[in-house]
Amino acid sequence: MAQKKTKKLGRPKLPKGEAKGKIVPIRFRRDDLRAVEGAARASKKTISEWVRGAVMATGTFNARCPHCQRDVTASTKLGRAGLNEALTRDADIRVIHLSIDGSGDHEWSLTAAQKENLRNHIANGFI
Repeated sequence: MAQKKTKKLGRPKLPKGEAKGKIVPIRFRRDDLRAVEGAARASKKTISEWVRGAVMATGTFNARCPHCQRDVTASTKLGRAGLNEALTRDADIRVIHLSIDGSGDHEWSLTAAQKENLRNHIANGFI
C-alpha cells in the first residue's frame, strides 16, 4: 500500500521574483549590539531596517586594496554627505573591504589618486 504524502506546513513558496531578500547573518560584539539596538529604537525602526539603512548609506566604490593587491568593493563609514565633505577638504578617508579568502578585513587610507578617481565617479553620477 502506498504511503500518503504529508502536507507541508507553513506559507507556500512565493512566485519567482517575489521572494524576500537573502538573510545575511552578522555577529556584533555586545557593546556594538547595544548601540545598534539603541539607534534602531531611537529611529523607530527594527534592527534589520536600521542596519540595512546604515549599510546602504555608506559610500561603496571600487578601489585597489594595497593589502591583497586586488580591485575590490571598498566601503567608508562616512556616509554620502561625510564622504563628499572629506573629499572637499581633502581629508584622510579610511576605507575597508572584507577579504574573500577569510583572512580578515583590509583597511587603509585612500591615496590622492584614489580620492581623485572617487571625485570623478561622484561627479559623473557613478556613485
